[in-house]
Amino acid sequence: MEETDLEKPCYGLEIVEQSALDHFNAVLQKAQELAAKAERENPRKRPRKYTGKSKRTLKRRKTFQEDLAKKGFLSVFDFIARMEEKAKKKKDSEQLIARASESEQVLEGSAPEELDTEALVSKRVGQVRRRNVLMRRD
Repeated sequence: MEETDLEKPCYGLEIVEQSALDHFNAVLQKAQELAAKAERENPRKRPRKYTGKSKRTLKRRKTFQEDLAKKGFLSVFDFIARMEEKAKKKKDSEQLIARASESEQVLEGSAPEELDTEALVSKRVGQVRRRNVLMRRD
């Protein structure tokens, strides 16, 4: 007779009696409890996962940052602050240019006799200030 797959012993072990199965189950459960207890009492010196915070890694990163600083490179936070400052200056200069071009358009569009002399655009200390141009109506 041929043996089917269900009748073949698995891994060379075959438990025939229920008492042997219960004994095996009890021994396995006891071993698992002992392993869990040992793990709780003696925690690991190292974490289970590498977090990148080892002393060696932190020291290497610090020396690398110092070397870059000696070469003249900015730190990340200083670089971001500098870029924001540049963007703000660029925006301010664009606004000044836009205001100056608006005032030039107003001056070009009106006749000289219609302008009030106090309302002209004045230049002070390198800044262009915009004053309202009042036009006289005849």
